[in-house]
Amino acid sequence: MERWSGPFPTANVAGTEAAAILLGALILSGWAWTRRGTAGSLALALGTVLILMAALALAATGSRAGALASVLGVVALLQCRAVRPWIAAGAVGLLLLCELCAPVVTRYQHLLQDLSLQNRVILWKATLGIIRDHPGTGVGRAGIVPLLNDWYLPLASYQHYASPLNETLMAAAAWGLPFTALLLTAYFAFLGLGLRQARMGSRLAAAGVALLVVSFTTGQFQAHAFFWWQSQLGWLLGFACVAASRPGGDASRQALGRGALLGAGLAIVVGVLAWGMATNPWSTSMVGGQGIGIRRGEVPAMLVVLVEPAAINRSRRQVWRDRRGAEPMAMSFLSSVPDAQWWSSLRVAYGGIRSADLLAVASGAEGEELLRAWSEGQLAGFSVHVSDLEDFPALAGVDHDPAEVQIRVARYAPFVDLDLLKHACQANGLEPPREYPGESSAYWHVWP
Repeated sequence: MERWSGPFPTANVAGTEAAAILLGALILSGWAWTRRGTAGSLALALGTVLILMAALALAATGSRAGALASVLGVVALLQCRAVRPWIAAGAVGLLLLCELCAPVVTRYQHLLQDLSLQNRVILWKATLGIIRDHPGTGVGRAGIVPLLNDWYLPLASYQHYASPLNETLMAAAAWGLPFTALLLTAYFAFLGLGLRQARMGSRLAAAGVALLVVSFTTGQFQAHAFFWWQSQLGWLLGFACVAASRPGGDASRQALGRGALLGAGLAIVVGVLAWGMATNPWSTSMVGGQGIGIRRGEVPAMLVVLVEPAAINRSRRQVWRDRRGAEPMAMSFLSSVPDAQWWSSLRVAYGGIRSADLLAVASGAEGEELLRAWSEGQLAGFSVHVSDLEDFPALAGVDHDPAEVQIRVARYAPFVDLDLLKHACQANGLEPPREYPGESSAYWHVWP
């Protein structure tokens, strides 16, 4: 059964918005119950209709995070004294009934064996690996997914994720644990202020608490706030509602202190989890904005750079990771040929690296860039390996000494047609390939 998303970008975003509407309707109903006359009756009727519609919509989305956020939001409203217990119990009962009757109720069956949850756990552990290796400043928002796919996610569970599916972990991986602690401090401080103001009778503060609880809860299973304005609006409205309730100065200072303790504590918990649960064999470092993969606990003596990684799949990258030879290797995947400045930065960062290999799987403009850099002597210190010779630009127009180019191919390499390879060498004015025992994929060496 297809999950409902309505006007929202995904069913999970729709579930978050439905949870927020449900809690808002509860606050409205709680206020209306204390009012007499036509206005109170109309408000109570409107609140009841909204509760029913939101519960049905939430069940139709199949969002388990949204359902959990709704329940926790109801608990928060009870703590705020913004809704009567029997109204809260009725809303939770209605939500449970809708969830059980919805066609997507199968999402709750065999929950522990659910691949969606299992994949999240694998993804979270991989993200904790990034946090462990980059706890101070992170790797930037754009650097998370490439590092996850290249180094941290197991090959057996590889999928194209757009995020770590957890806003707390994504913030820590992108910007580091100290900045994440500041974000958590702001959240817990505003949550504490909202609870205090709501208990003093502020319905606006109760609405802010509900929005913050929903946003934080669903954010532990998605990362919508990094992509969708609807989720960003929920966070902003939550903070704005609490701020508009005008908490006093003393209360603000106390809430800030408690929030700092909770925020720092949760950031420390994330750091401890990262240190204890990140079991992946590769660690990474950043040089000039580019990730370098290193076998954990080893000091690399050789660097292998793969140019244009989109042209090589994960299994073939794994082959390169595994053929380390006698010395430890560092590996990097770049989208273009490294320039002299990047190479100088790398030399400074890893003074122990004695040699470097540049594996180019590029074609088109990237291939032309590689050939230009090689012919102009800009790749000094690199041994250049080019795979898939048929897809690489011809060497005919490049000023080179054929004796400098040595083509080697494994005798039993899979998916390699030696006749075609020999023809390609002849077309480029090169000597026939030299065969050597082995089962590796084909590649050819350029020695500048």
